Amino acid sequence: MLNEIANCLGKKIKALPFIERYGGLVRTVEKTITVDPTIGLTKKIRFPVSCNADPSCFQQEMYQPIVPNSAYKSIFYFEGGKIQPIGRSGTKLSQMKYRAVLRLVGWVNLAKLGLANCDDLGKVIKCVLNGDILGTCKVSDSTKATVGMPTICESDPSIFSKYSYYDSIIQNLIYPYGYFALDFPIEISINAPCIEDECDFGEPINCIEV
Repeated sequence: MLNEIANCLGKKIKALPFIERYGGLVRTVEKTITVDPTIGLTKKIRFPVSCNADPSCFQQEMYQPIVPNSAYKSIFYFEGGKIQPIGRSGTKLSQMKYRAVLRLVGWVNLAKLGLANCDDLGKVIKCVLNGDILGTCKVSDSTKATVGMPTICESDPSIFSKYSYYDSIIQNLIYPYGYFALDFPIEISINAPCIEDECDFGEPINCIEV
């Protein structure tokens, strides 16, 4: 379900003029790799993978298209949280209500966008919020999602520090680069007769070509 909502919002995000790399909804993948085969030393790595990723992503230590890289002017993707039921509404309580949070992670090369200093990151955030993101997104004939005003998390290293590649991208987290996360509250309404078909909120990653 969150993937469908992210796809709905993604159409509006990709329409913004400064979007270069958009990964859609991602899942964090954990993989064990061999560090030293002579002594059997291994370590676990964590990296984000697009829900529409090519299968080869599972063989990589880093998923390059959605990792901050100085060659890009911007990278955007969604991270999803748990969906929680909050009750029913409507005629004969026919609407099932759920609540969730979708986090939009944004990383931008301010210099490539023609912005002068790190204070200009606020202009990028304002542009995103003016991009018709807020409001209602029709997911299907029986499901709609209402997107509220987000909490803004700006220039906080914890946005990326949960991933194993963090140490290798630190140089891409200082000016002329800027980054932020927007935590959008999402309210989902589903017609009760359709709930059996649509309540699989833990959809697997579809490994298809982006």
